[in-house]
Amino acid sequence: MTEADEKKLFERLTRLVIPTNYDVTIQPNLEDFTFKGKVLVDIQVQQATNKIVLYAAELEISQASISKLF
Repeated sequence: MTEADEKKLFERLTRLVIPTNYDVTIQPNLEDFTFKGKVLVDIQVQQATNKIVLYAAELEISQASISKLF
């Protein structure tokens, strides 16, 4: 593993977007050791930004959306 790869592993989310709640639903398939699921993340945005970063290691994301609530 290169130094750049190691640094990326320890990269942290920005402090401008703070997750406040996670709602996670997982449906495991014990025959092929996979799962499907849904995650809702409530966030607080501290300052205007054009990018929100979420980490997902070795996951295939089939759909994503964002909603704005006040």
